[in-house]
Amino acid sequence: MLHQTLWLIRSCATRAVKDFYAPIPRHQGSEAIVTYLQFLGLFTLTPIALLLVLLRGRVARATWRIAALLALLAFLYTAPWDNLIVVNRVWSYSRRQVLGLVIGVIPLEEYLFYALQVVATVLFCAWLRRRSSQ
Repeated sequence: MLHQTLWLIRSCATRAVKDFYAPIPRHQGSEAIVTYLQFLGLFTLTPIALLLVLLRGRVARATWRIAALLALLAFLYTAPWDNLIVVNRVWSYSRRQVLGLVIGVIPLEEYLFYALQVVATVLFCAWLRRRSSQ
């Protein structure tokens, strides 16, 4: 299970890093566009990868269960709110910056952000706990 999880994270991180360092698309002039996937690669997958290195890939099953539960709670709490603010035009997502896959009116990347942010936070807490016990 751990091997498969690490493989999945590595695969996602590799894709995000490739996308992050790919030429940034341009539109209507010289304004650069950073995609949401590039943003996720830099600000969520990179810290997750670093934390997994610091933890040497040894993360307890209970830690992953906590991360999954918290990600579910984040999804249940945040998804309705995000959909509501997009429908009411308080917030929007540029079609040029997202993959185009949506659930409700929210792009897939936003849902990934909920989960990845939780994973990063849980791994950081696990690293702090391990560090304080040494």
